[in-house]
Amino acid sequence: MRTTIYLNLMACLWFVCSIGSATQVQAAEWGTLAGKIIYTGKPVKPAQLEITKDREVCCRDKAVHLDDSFLVGKQGGLKNVFVYLQKTDFDQALVHPMYRKLPSTVDLSVKSCTFHPHATGVWYRLQNVSVENQDPIAHNTHFFYFRNTPTSFIASPLGLKKPLEFDTAEPLPTLVTCDIHPWEKAYVLIQDHPYFAITDETGAFEIKNIPVGKWKFQFWHEEGGYIVHEGKPRRGGKTLQIKPGNNDLGVIEVPPEEFDRRVAAPELPAAGVVLTFDDRNMNQWVKQIPLFQKYNAQVTFFVDHFHTLTPQQIDALKQLKAAGHAIGCHGARHRKAVDYVRAHGMERYLEDEIDPAVKRMTDAGFPPTCFAYPSSSRNAEIDQALLKTFRHLRGGTGLPAGQRMRDLKSINVPVDQIADRGCLIGTGIDYAGTEKRPDYLLEIKDAMDHAQQRGEIVVFYAHNISDKGPGHHLQPRVLEAILAHAQQIGLATLTYDDLP
Repeated sequence: MRTTIYLNLMACLWFVCSIGSATQVQAAEWGTLAGKIIYTGKPVKPAQLEITKDREVCCRDKAVHLDDSFLVGKQGGLKNVFVYLQKTDFDQALVHPMYRKLPSTVDLSVKSCTFHPHATGVWYRLQNVSVENQDPIAHNTHFFYFRNTPTSFIASPLGLKKPLEFDTAEPLPTLVTCDIHPWEKAYVLIQDHPYFAITDETGAFEIKNIPVGKWKFQFWHEEGGYIVHEGKPRRGGKTLQIKPGNNDLGVIEVPPEEFDRRVAAPELPAAGVVLTFDDRNMNQWVKQIPLFQKYNAQVTFFVDHFHTLTPQQIDALKQLKAAGHAIGCHGARHRKAVDYVRAHGMERYLEDEIDPAVKRMTDAGFPPTCFAYPSSSRNAEIDQALLKTFRHLRGGTGLPAGQRMRDLKSINVPVDQIADRGCLIGTGIDYAGTEKRPDYLLEIKDAMDHAQQRGEIVVFYAHNISDKGPGHHLQPRVLEAILAHAQQIGLATLTYDDLP
């Protein structure tokens, strides 16, 4: 790509001054990344949303509200895929001068009870987001950040624009909703650089003037999460060598399997650890997305009482799923399987506890591949019945006094036997590293070392992720120690959806 003599001169001066800290850039060379993302499944028509409040305003001018979460063009182009360079604390000296001319404000408006646009992005160091309510009714606009200070405010009817500034970049596009009108939804990508794009109705995208070098890019969609992968197990993102000039990825085909986790899992790595968390602690779980992303780790969350979840809790699960984590079933009402089957029979158990939970989860966009027994109450007969619905189950066992965790044979399964092991057994790790279980963190690390050495997969379970609860919990600092150790010894973190 041609540059002016002035830019070449300034870039060369900058490079000489900063060669020690900016090794990826070679004297003002820049590349453009382009491509087209195509959905290979059957054509999909967006569903019409149910408007349950303020219809006289929301449906004015015969406004039709369609579900914008999965828009596919006539030729299969997948709209609203966020494509972005994944790099926190991006060196601002590497940003091409053209981006300094971007407008200082990115507009997000609400009209007829719909956000416009549905997907947008902001370079937070140079830009802010301006929220404007164009309706004669109030909207309670809620930004679900991972790292920035939580934001929720009333957008006054026909009010002034409210500018929002941000303190840091976000690891994923930020969900924006209205607490008054739950169908209103948008996503805002907040980055500390301008190297991002959002696919149009043809699936096309283009990011101009990227500094040459090796960079990792994410391809994220609100329904499928990370839809372009690399590595084993597959993790979101693709590392690309940006060369001067055009870097055309051509057509990137995305199959329906990326949006349906029930499809058989890919090949497994040599060894792994399966971390799982139970119940309905999604408001705490979602806060740990940056921590999981820091260690390129994905886990499984088993949810019960799905029929009681609030829209905010459902949105939190969507964010977890979009971050690559698996959402499993923990029963409709957290009933102990053995007791319920003994009292009412197997058929009644399936009708009361399993079928309603699976239906509600599937209808909400979380078709479960796996089930965790509440209180680890199970037997072989129930396993056999549930494996007709789920690919894998999870039971549990305690650690007997005086026994090493690494010697619990039931929680360690050879990788080549996983596909044939319908029910995996985990052991609980709540309170590890605290006064209640001061030695447990060492035991967990030792068990992980053992799995890595023997080519096995080890399964753990916990509940909440917080410093003090409520309820059974694993402290974030202990979780980070576990994730860091897995990364250090090369032990892959796997979800239940990763298992064949």
